Amino acid sequence: MNESDVAAIVLSEFPGSQIGQVKLESDDGYRKYEVKFANGSIRGEMEINPETGVILERYIKY
Repeated sequence: MNESDVAAIVLSEFPGSQIGQVKLESDDGYRKYEVKFANGSIRGEMEINPETGVILERYIKY
């Protein structure tokens, strides 16, 4: 899975969003993509597993 695949996951959850930052991080030996996005009055961040594409966490601000 690459950055464009991760962006597509975010866009499937929040269509029309602007993807701000995508970075691959490692935390205690586990890798995850951290994606920041905005859509109108909504801003958020998602953590996505790079092997499976499963959304690990969502942070949404209205």
